[in-house]
Amino acid sequence: MKKGEIIATLRNVFGDVVKEYEAPENGIVIGKSVSPINQAGGRILHLGIMKKH
Repeated sequence: MKKGEIIATLRNVFGDVVKEYEAPENGIVIGKSVSPINQAGGRILHLGIMKKH
C-alpha cells in the first residue's frame, strides 16, 4: 500500500460515508479483517513497514 491510500470506509446504517481510513505509511499488508463489522478500536489491517536504510 502507498501512504494515503484508502484502507477502509466507515458508513452509517443509511450507507452514508462517515469516515475513510488511510494508510499512515507505505507498507505491505500482512493481514486484514474481513468482517464487515468491527469493534471500536479494532484492527482494520496489519501493515508491515519496511525498514529504512
